[in-house]
Amino acid sequence: MCPPPPSTPGEVLAVTSLADQIAYRLRAEILDGKLPFGARLQHEDLAARFGVSRTPIREALRQLQALNLVELAPNRGATVRTPSRAELVEVYELRAEMEGFACALAGERACAEDLDELERTQERLTEAVTAAGSLDDSELDAAVTEANTAFHSLIHQAAGNRRLTESIEQLRSVFP
Repeated sequence: MCPPPPSTPGEVLAVTSLADQIAYRLRAEILDGKLPFGARLQHEDLAARFGVSRTPIREALRQLQALNLVELAPNRGATVRTPSRAELVEVYELRAEMEGFACALAGERACAEDLDELERTQERLTEAVTAAGSLDDSELDAAVTEANTAFHSLIHQAAGNRRLTESIEQLRSVFP
C-alpha cells in the first residue's frame, strides 16, 4: 500500500474577497491558455462578465500583475503578458533539471500503485495523440494537456518531496 500523498499546493483555496475570486478565475484561464498571450483584458467587459463594478476588476488585475501574468499600462488597459524568449529558455532549463530530479526520486520511492497509475495516465496520453485526426485543435490540446499534467503530477507525488513540487508548480505558473 502506498503511503498517503503529501498535500499539494493549491488544493485548498481560501478566497477572501470578490477581487480574489476574479483573479483566481482569470489566472486559471491564463494558465489553461483560454486567455492567450497578448489578449486584452477590458475593465468594462470583465465587469459585465462578472457582474461587478470596476473596482474589484482593477484589484484582480493588480494581483495578476504581481504574479507576472498581466501587464498594466496607463491609458491602455491590461493585457495577458507574453514572456520573452530568454524567460522561456530560463524557465525550461530550470524545469528540466527539477523534473529530472523528481523522476529520479520517484524511481526510488514509487510503489506499485503509483506505477500502475502512471501507466494508465500514459495510455490516456497515447489515446489522445492517436485520436488527433478526429479531434479539433482545441480538443486535442485539452486532452494532451490534461494527460500530460496528470502524468507529471503523479511523478511529483511519487517523488515525495513537497518543496520540489511547490518549486516546479511555481515555475509552471510563470506561463502556461
